[in-house]
Amino acid sequence: VAATDPNLSDVVKTWTVRGNAHAFTPYGLSAGAQYYFRVRAINGSAGSGWSAPAVTKVPATTVPLRLMTYNLLAAVSDGTRRDGGERVADWAPDRRDAAAGLVRTADPDVLVIQEGLSHIGGYGNITQAASLVKALGGDWTLADNGDSTSDTFVAYRRGRFTPVQGAGGTITLPPDRRGVSWHAAYQLLQYAGGGPRVLVVSAHLLADKADDRGRQREAVVLTEKVEALARQWDAALVYGGDFNSHERHAFDGPGVTLAQHRVPDAYDVAPTVVNGQYNSANKYLRTPPKASCHIDHIFAGPGVAVTRWQLLLRLSGSKFAGTIPSDHNPLVADLLLPS
Repeated sequence: VAATDPNLSDVVKTWTVRGNAHAFTPYGLSAGAQYYFRVRAINGSAGSGWSAPAVTKVPATTVPLRLMTYNLLAAVSDGTRRDGGERVADWAPDRRDAAAGLVRTADPDVLVIQEGLSHIGGYGNITQAASLVKALGGDWTLADNGDSTSDTFVAYRRGRFTPVQGAGGTITLPPDRRGVSWHAAYQLLQYAGGGPRVLVVSAHLLADKADDRGRQREAVVLTEKVEALARQWDAALVYGGDFNSHERHAFDGPGVTLAQHRVPDAYDVAPTVVNGQYNSANKYLRTPPKASCHIDHIFAGPGVAVTRWQLLLRLSGSKFAGTIPSDHNPLVADLLLPS
């Protein structure tokens, strides 16, 4: 809760977060004003005592950022069957156009992509990520991730952001048990017109379902490296990607690591959640699974508020309508960054 007096008798706003989120950035308060905050935990109908009050002033202004994360399902999977699901449709043009339609529906400012490395013959032999950005048209631009072996990418709207030159690239993560290294791309963006900077990260962690500790090792390396860059560049920090981990695993290595760095999952702290009952991995099944299991995540760095979280899918009744774009459903989060 937030109040204007130290005794917290004049409560002006209350927020509720889910799961085990241990960090939260308040929003919707008067810019420049001083507020007193306190928190408590609730388990079912039982609540803990209130914490001691903390006091702070609200930043003068915030700026909005709509972030989407999308694992495209590599085009090398075209024609195969995924997890007992349907035959995967061809990327170009069928899945590509369906994916582009979902992106346009959400109208994000920034799009982070995983499994976008496959080269698409007959379309200029460009990467799958580049072919999606080309299909989106307009002012969509794909940042250079600097690594021809990485399947992670960051795309952005030129009319809304300017890339900071020399402040983008790829982080190679520790190898998995087979000796294969996964990746994360990053790009420092500045709001058009000289606004604040935000470091955007697109991560793809190892897919071995049994190797939760391996994903934790990757997350430790990732957070250490990108947080150092964010400090160096004085930028807000946001993550999106396929972390291949969720609460149903024996151990959520990435979730634990990000929580230790006070970086909550947007799903846990968003007051508005849309389609949260659907899994982010749909297994290319015509009827999408509904167990609220999300292996794709958006994480909001310190000082970044989350106002909305949504999983996107186009249904007719309870089934996918038309071409299924990927075996992942894209996620979108509305964020507020300090200016």
